[in-house]
Amino acid sequence: MALKLCLFFLFIALNSVSFSQSKNIVAPFQLGEKITIVNNETFYVLGKKKPVFESEVPSGLKTDDLIFLFVGCSGGTPQVISKGWNKVVGIYPKKDPGDINVAVWYKVNKEGTPNSLKIKAGNKTFITVVTLRGIDPKNPIVDKAGGNNTAKEKGTAVSPSINGEKGGVTIAAFSFDDPYKVWVKDMYMLSSWKQGDDGQAIGIKLTNKNGQTGEFRTSKSPKENPKGGGHEAAATISLRAKK
Repeated sequence: MALKLCLFFLFIALNSVSFSQSKNIVAPFQLGEKITIVNNETFYVLGKKKPVFESEVPSGLKTDDLIFLFVGCSGGTPQVISKGWNKVVGIYPKKDPGDINVAVWYKVNKEGTPNSLKIKAGNKTFITVVTLRGIDPKNPIVDKAGGNNTAKEKGTAVSPSINGEKGGVTIAAFSFDDPYKVWVKDMYMLSSWKQGDDGQAIGIKLTNKNGQTGEFRTSKSPKENPKGGGHEAAATISLRAKK
């Protein structure tokens, strides 16, 4: 079901803000016996000054569905203003946290609880909202890790190996400066998009064994030519299936 969205922005004199939308895999999408990707949407937020992005999280969700928020940002450090969101991981460059970064939040859906989403974005921001069914709502995070400038080759990146649990899912999220159009090897794509001088790629797969997941690497399209750059941020998270 498509997200029912209410998008609006803060407009100040000489400040131009625009929102664009992109979709990847078609939800609902089944991963193994227990995990379902209920819905999946990506938005691009562009503004000369830091804009505010607001959206209604999808209606029709079930209790204990988990809503995940992946934010890739250039020109600022994103902040979730709405209540009830738990931060999983944030990967920011040490010298300039507002440069290319990636962060992940989640919220457990509860009947009768509003699921509003309000984000203080950066100058250029990719926002991907993914709802998963079948994840343990009480203790969803198995492991997490990340890094900046993880690969020497321009237009590609590597997210670190982490601990995973069989039957759950592993997600790798990337933000790029001057990117190729990329995808994540051996994963289903939740987001693969570039806009101007920045880009985002998010992949997901079923965790098929207990222990280390191994690294995840992006692949570049031979049809895309890089502009240079090479800055990127990468994060891996693993989630536990509901018993």
